[in-house]
Amino acid sequence: MQENSIGRGVIILAISSIILKLLSALYMPVLSHILTDDGIAIYTVGYDVFIFIFALTSLGIQPAITKLVSEERTIGLDKDVFNVLFISKKFLLIYGGIASVVFAILAKPLSILFNSNDSIKVFVFLSPAILLASILAAYRGFFQGYNDMITLSISNIIEQLFNVIFSLFFAFQLVNISISWGSTGGTIGTTLGAIGAITYIKYILNKKYQSKLISINTSEDKYKRKSHNNKILKRLFISAVPFILIAAIQNISAIIDVFTVRTFIETDINIRTATLKYYTTIINVPLVIITSLGIGIFPKIIKGYLEKNKKELVIQTSYCYKLTYIITIPSVCGLMILGKDIFKLVFNRDFGYEILLFGAVALIFMALSTIQNIVLQGMNKFKFIIKLGFISLIIKTLINIIFIRINNINVIGAVIGSIVSLAIITACNHISLQEYFDIKIPIINQSKIPLIASIIMSIVLLILRYILIAGFISDNYTRINICIVTFGLIVIGGIIYFLSLLLLGGISKYELDTISPVIYRRLPLKLQNRIVKTI
Repeated sequence: MQENSIGRGVIILAISSIILKLLSALYMPVLSHILTDDGIAIYTVGYDVFIFIFALTSLGIQPAITKLVSEERTIGLDKDVFNVLFISKKFLLIYGGIASVVFAILAKPLSILFNSNDSIKVFVFLSPAILLASILAAYRGFFQGYNDMITLSISNIIEQLFNVIFSLFFAFQLVNISISWGSTGGTIGTTLGAIGAITYIKYILNKKYQSKLISINTSEDKYKRKSHNNKILKRLFISAVPFILIAAIQNISAIIDVFTVRTFIETDINIRTATLKYYTTIINVPLVIITSLGIGIFPKIIKGYLEKNKKELVIQTSYCYKLTYIITIPSVCGLMILGKDIFKLVFNRDFGYEILLFGAVALIFMALSTIQNIVLQGMNKFKFIIKLGFISLIIKTLINIIFIRINNINVIGAVIGSIVSLAIITACNHISLQEYFDIKIPIINQSKIPLIASIIMSIVLLILRYILIAGFISDNYTRINICIVTFGLIVIGGIIYFLSLLLLGGISKYELDTISPVIYRRLPLKLQNRIVKTI
């Protein structure tokens, strides 16, 4: 029963993550239409720095709170669990408050550092969101540790909906004053989204756990309770440090890209910055599916590791790699072939799409390293992740500086830096996992069938795209026409890729059932016979 409950929780969280990423992806094209490239560049400078501070104050501490809540649920009483919530909330109120004030004070120096004086107001208006996000992290860490994924997921969706609606509304209204005010308006929803999520999550907390909340304040031994609370706070510090460092490493890459682009490119820096933002928006959509799959398979890998079941480790880790390739390789091919059309459709741009021709390759390494890091974190290999992360950041920064200076490369240099650094991380992670597991894990072989199926799909897409573009819309390359062609090609490409996988024996019944058992039952008998019945 408990395993089923955890499984349902993972599925709910994964679905909500995909919904959030889709909302984010739909939000950026509308915002770019309102603000134009200049406004998006101003917005990006402020928002990327905010995300880094957010990682230090919220993303890095939330998993530590989750860990403490889970431990207290296992070994302690309910009131100890709720003490973790209150102690962490008080700590984050102070920590987030200080970070919020410092962020606002440094608004002008940061805008000068990033060569974007118009971003001052963006920094100032985002500063309250740091405090609110910190408080929200305490609640979310509690609910995740309590395995209440429904409340957690709904709060995430409420936050993102408020963010999208109010950010677009205020951007649309304030852009009439100036571009910089419009960019600032595009951040107001971040604060209001956090307020909406906190309001909902506090309502659920009081509704579900009111009696338990009251019991905390009726403790008979105040000295003993204070001593226990101090121990919880100490454990929170110890647990949070590695998570904070990992979150910082994972989120500073975007700041390095923006900083190097705005420092070493002399012309059209706002256009280049906006192009980089559009690229990351597109590339992150398939990545969230990979992350969700990693969360789903994670418990089985850890179970195999703890039980020293090498066979299970080989099966599950190989399965992770295979699913990663099944999703990322066709995505890479599709982004390369349809990159120009996607840029036109999503951002109404006839230029800048070249970044997808190179940057799509990074998706494979992003996905593989994400899966690997999920496994390594579960095995408490934090020192290894942090050391490798720091080294990769140094390498990325150097590559950025070298290539961004070259006129014919400029912003694509940031993508090259990402590809090289992520490839190094992927290779080192794979070697380390094999050493930790003391087994050989196939990583290249798993890509063969998805690669062949993707090549078949790509050939068909190239031919169909040429016929449709050259024959029907070459002289009328509008957003509406491209929308029809692009979505048609995506559907056709998906069908061809899926059928190719089936005919090549590249997908098993287990993998289909992971998505939905209905798919297998609806397939013709001939195709069912082509499907491998085991992993």
